[in-house]
Amino acid sequence: MRRSAFTLVEVLVTGALLLLVLAIMLAILVPALRAWLRSDERSQVQQSALLVLLKVREEVRDAAPGSLKPLANGLALASFGSKPEYAEGDLLWRKHVVVYLAEREVRSQDLPFPPNIAAPPFTTFTPRADDHLVTRNIRTLSCELTARKTVHVRVEAELRGRVAVLESILAPVMR
Repeated sequence: MRRSAFTLVEVLVTGALLLLVLAIMLAILVPALRAWLRSDERSQVQQSALLVLLKVREEVRDAAPGSLKPLANGLALASFGSKPEYAEGDLLWRKHVVVYLAEREVRSQDLPFPPNIAAPPFTTFTPRADDHLVTRNIRTLSCELTARKTVHVRVEAELRGRVAVLESILAPVMR
């Protein structure tokens, strides 16, 4: 009766070939995985900057004429929101909106007006714990009022050394 079995040499050769195949696969897959991670980080940082720009654009679009006030770390304005209301032919402003940067997070604060009043001038604001988080990983947010009553917005986002910079000029929509 003859038993069939693998010899020690056959097992060692098979193990060596398996290790060689694994090493080749790792040499191919590791750079591809690193490239994918870099691309994903780049996409995340661009998306963070775009979210801030879209939030500021949305609020500037609904801003009361003359209410735009650039801050050192953001923008304040009076807004009538997405559904304007009128009283005796005058547009009623619903809220003050502040979009600001604090500790690498962009937050939004809505301060409602008392009913049936014109937009009062903006004075100051105090960040609150319940302010709406827009996004994280923002390095700078600057808003400058231009001579044409538009706002020049610059957003810099950073994540693990990857930086995205977006700039735009925004104007309120007169309704």
